[in-house]
Amino acid sequence: MKPPTSFQWLVGNSVVSLVLMLGALAVIGMWLMGTATGWAAFAAAIVASVAAKASEKVRAHAAWEREWNGGGGGGISLPRHWRLVPGLAAWAWLAWLSLQPSDGDPTLELASGLFWIGNAVLAVFVVVRFFRRGSPRRGKAIVVQSCLAVPMRSPSVREAYQALPRFDG
Repeated sequence: MKPPTSFQWLVGNSVVSLVLMLGALAVIGMWLMGTATGWAAFAAAIVASVAAKASEKVRAHAAWEREWNGGGGGGISLPRHWRLVPGLAAWAWLAWLSLQPSDGDPTLELASGLFWIGNAVLAVFVVVRFFRRGSPRRGKAIVVQSCLAVPMRSPSVREAYQALPRFDG
């Protein structure tokens, strides 16, 4: 399978995708309140759909790579900064915007409220994930054994190629 492009890696990771979708939701909310233009809401919907498609492409590639590696759970060999730095930068920018004085403007108060509600949902998700799986730094050793009763023959080249996972996408 062809790996996602750099843009898809950047936009498709879960943190950046979530922040872009929350920002798009805020702009659409502003449009519903009457302070943003229809073009801004349309552009926000396009940004949200691009983020969703890129996120799906990254997830599909991760699933394919996991299957290709034999289910070892290795996942994507993506550098950590690709996931953390862009997401934290986008979050910091949106947090800064939400902390600016709104001067009683209900649209800005709505956008700020939606941002912090989204952060609360994200915090609950992180806490639940942490307690369900344990600390991400704590590795768990998995012993894999394979017992064969009789020595098996090696597959032919054709059989080996037919056993490879296929991805139609």
